[in-house]
Amino acid sequence: AKKGDIITVDWLPDTGTVMMLNGKPLGEPLKDVAFYNAMLKIW
Repeated sequence: AKKGDIITVDWLPDTGTVMMLNGKPLGEPLKDVAFYNAMLKIW
């Protein structure tokens, strides 16, 4: 990421953890809710 980029991490119940860079998906969603919860704990 560079200055001005927007990184979004969101949990969608039917999809999983979705990560985006400037509104574009970064790979496939991660289905395990434990990953999302771990990200929230370190954020």
